[in-house]
Amino acid sequence: MTIKQRLKREMISALKEKEDGKEKLSAIRLILSEFDRISSDITDDQCVKVLKKTEKLEKENLERDNLTNSCLLSTIQSHLPKQVSEEDIKKWIGENVDFSTLRNKMQAIGLVKKQFGSLADGNLVKNIVQTWEC
Repeated sequence: MTIKQRLKREMISALKEKEDGKEKLSAIRLILSEFDRISSDITDDQCVKVLKKTEKLEKENLERDNLTNSCLLSTIQSHLPKQVSEEDIKKWIGENVDFSTLRNKMQAIGLVKKQFGSLADGNLVKNIVQTWEC
């Protein structure tokens, strides 16, 4: 089941909850509208990008208002795929990347991002590769 399908299913549940589900319903509708702005046939990779962007904006808004959590943030985070750990990234680099064949570390970052896609945080990948001892 795709991320969009799961959200639509949750929206139906929130509609049935009436008063108790209003805030969650609003969060789901906002996310689905962001998906629809991209494409009616949005892929899961595109969904993840939209969720990450929306998560970042929501965190900034919460920080500005001195809050720590919101229903929107919780909903977003519950639908983001589990990120690859730092240890898994380091292990993969150690087993698969030969720095002597690369012109620079940016190529290594590209290889890691190609392997893990949206499952790996870009800043984490960059920090790991930049501090890697060749």
